[in-house]
Parts: sequence; C-alpha cells; structure tokens
Amino acid sequence: MKNTVVIMSTAYPVDSYIARDFFTSLLNQSNKKFDILVVNDGYEGFHELKEEYKALNIIELPGISNIAKNRELLINTARLHYELGIFCDFDDVADCNRVEAAVSESDNADIIVNDLDIYSGERVIYPGFFQGELKHGQKLSYQDIKEKNYFGLSNTSVNLKKLFPVNFPEELKIVDWYFYSILLHKGLTAQFTNSTKTLYRQDGEHLANLLENSREQFQNELEVKKKHYSLLSSALPNLKNEFENFLSRLNEIDLKQFDMLSREVMCSERESHAWWSMIQTGEII
Repeated sequence: MKNTVVIMSTAYPVDSYIARDFFTSLLNQSNKKFDILVVNDGYEGFHELKEEYKALNIIELPGISNIAKNRELLINTARLHYELGIFCDFDDVADCNRVEAAVSESDNADIIVNDLDIYSGERVIYPGFFQGELKHGQKLSYQDIKEKNYFGLSNTSVNLKKLFPVNFPEELKIVDWYFYSILLHKGLTAQFTNSTKTLYRQDGEHLANLLENSREQFQNELEVKKKHYSLLSSALPNLKNEFENFLSRLNEIDLKQFDMLSREVMCSERESHAWWSMIQTGEII
C-alpha cells in the first residue's frame, strides 16, 4: 500500500469485457497516485486481470459471499491504510478525471458525490442524470436522502479518516443508502460535483433501476424501503419514531392502492432523478 488514495470496489461475476472496461478506465486516470482495493466475491480469473493490468497496484481480498459483509470488509480495511476512499462499482466506468476531481474537491466536504452518465449497450442514454435537481457545489444533508438516494458506491468518495468501524447487518442489501444515511446523520458533510462523472451501466439486472417505471420496480422499491427504514431504526434509535412513521405509511399501501399508484407512475416520467425515488410517502398516502 503505497498511496494515500484508494479506489474501492467489489468484484462479482460479470462478462470479462465489463471487468476490462472498469480497469481500463482506472488505467486512464489523469491522476495515477492511487491503489485499488478489491474484495473478490466470485469473479473467476481475477489473477489474469491483475496480470493484464500490472501498471495498476491492485490489492485483492477474498470475499465472503454476502453483499453487506463484503462492503464492510472493504471499508474497514481501507480506513486503516488510506486517507481518501473512492468508490467505483465493478460494472461501471470512471471518468478519466475521477481521481483528480475527488482529490481536488476533498477539502470542500467529507463526502463528494459526482454525477452519472447512464449508459446501456455501450451508448449513453441519459447524460448528467442528477443535474436536473442538483447543482455543482450544492451541499447535501441527511434530509436530502430521507426518501431517495444520490449516494452510490460508484459515484462517491469519502474522507476515510472520518470513518468509524462499520458493522453492517447481514440482511442489508442497499448498503450505500444505509451507510451514507448514518454518516450524514452523524455529522459528516457532503457536496455534489459535476466536474466528473461515473458511466453508470443500467440494465435489467440492476436492483436499483434509475429509469424503469414498471409495476415490478415499484413493488421492489416498496420492499426495499421497508427494509431500509427498519434497519435504520435500529442503527439510529433517536430517529426511531420517524422511521416507524415511514413504515406505517408504506404498510398502508394495499394491493388496490398499489395498482392505482403503479399505473400512474408508469404513465409519466419520474419526478425525481435519484435512486429509490418512485415512492415519496408524504405525497402518495
């Protein structure tokens, strides 16, 4: 470990060209002073990738076949050895100035959130996804992500010196929203930037689909939010009443209401550009 900056990712089974897109984008960074810490959760042939990308300092940790615990291992390892951590998902692509921007803007806030270019089939289908509602330099707080999320483990960097050891529940799947909700509530600062982007691969395999307005996605979000607020009520007990209120509202959506609401959603573009933004409990109940 020779640098103070680390790119953090979890490797899971994807087509080899996707893995190579990921590492090629890191090879092409304008600022090359970083290490890469990867928890390998089932990507076969990772040794060959390390050989192919010898110019990169890739550190591999064995995964433990659990989404939350792999991210826990990644974060807890990185915070012991580095000062700035840059998250990038294994199936996404980093803009060539991603590291440079994260380093240069790290003095502005504890957490830097960068924009997304959404692409599918090797073509950008939605450039600057967050810019419709977030402005460059805008400060973000816990209040901004109570019912939706801009903070992904592909478009954020964090001051690792501000982190505490994490212990994620094994049943947690939406790690980014949970993790950053806690960090913001505990007082870490965050800021949005459009000076760099993550090329975010969007397809039908994503649990968090940013574009789909289907009944299936609506139902998926409903279940995700129930689990999210339930787990946060344990992690942030002083906000337990607020989370229980959210859960109560979500539980009031019976099948008839669900069908009516999902039809309305499918007939129009989402009002908000964020993860988990289809259901706003204050508006639909």
